[in-house]
Amino acid sequence: MKSLLQIIFYLLSISLIISCNNSNCNQDNKILLFNKIFYQLDEGESIGNIKKQDISEFEKIIKSKDCQIPLFKKVTAKNYTTYIGLPFETSFEEVFNSRITDSEPIEEVETQDFIFNKYKIKEQYIFEYFRRFNDNLIYIITSSYDSTTSIDKLNFEFLNSKLYKND
Repeated sequence: MKSLLQIIFYLLSISLIISCNNSNCNQDNKILLFNKIFYQLDEGESIGNIKKQDISEFEKIIKSKDCQIPLFKKVTAKNYTTYIGLPFETSFEEVFNSRITDSEPIEEVETQDFIFNKYKIKEQYIFEYFRRFNDNLIYIITSSYDSTTSIDKLNFEFLNSKLYKND
């Protein structure tokens, strides 16, 4: 009897680990970034495993920034990919003052605590969102090749609603 319970416990543990690995296990479809700051996942979004090509794509987009922004999480959806970076050893002003391209943004929103820029580079739409929570910095790039999604869904309000602090 004891060994049967051990086997059942073992199988349940293994299935829990497989179905809820460290990067995909989140309650209420949210990602804890740090210090009670969360990124809210919407329907159709999921946490993706970061691969070398994701790091390359993220670094290619932000290559003109003179600051360190390592890729922390990747969120995938049907028509877009979101990269979440956590800047360090830099200031809000340093990130704020450098653009990812020489092109002027299609849309731009700036305050003391965040920036949002929307670019179209060739066929790719790039949404840059950078936010300060007290002394913590979060940098988000969303990329899409779908013009309908880029126009109808991906905008400042959408990205701004994704981050929140849960006190």
